[in-house]
Amino acid sequence: MGSLYDSIVGEALANAEKPLHPQSDALRNTLAMINAQRAAQGFPLMQSFTDAIKGNTAQCLYARAYGDMAPGVSVSGEGTIRFPDTKVGRELAFGLSRMPGARMLDATCVRAPDDFERVINSFDRGDFPEFDPDRDDPYYDQ
Repeated sequence: MGSLYDSIVGEALANAEKPLHPQSDALRNTLAMINAQRAAQGFPLMQSFTDAIKGNTAQCLYARAYGDMAPGVSVSGEGTIRFPDTKVGRELAFGLSRMPGARMLDATCVRAPDDFERVINSFDRGDFPEFDPDRDDPYYDQ
């Protein structure tokens, strides 16, 4: 019998509405970590990440993934995630800090696990066009 983590990863992959980046274990791992926190907070699991805006700390993949649980989340390109100073925000920060490779910086700010930083940097470089809302723009690649 698998762990909750394995169960969440399997379900997310089996039911993905958008294809996950074919080369990214980090993307799959971070989706599973976020879904573990969503389950703990009683929120529905995400099947995939939603569209996001490159370089925008409040509209990136992770800010949007946490946004319905804790509005006001911001994510830096250096791999830190700051949650709002609310009960849920502090719980999310603490929960994320318990993930492999993460560490708590203060009550609401976490140095995210390495996989988060890899995805943040890749997304900001444009490596995940499937999540960019402008991908259908005829001038997208120019």
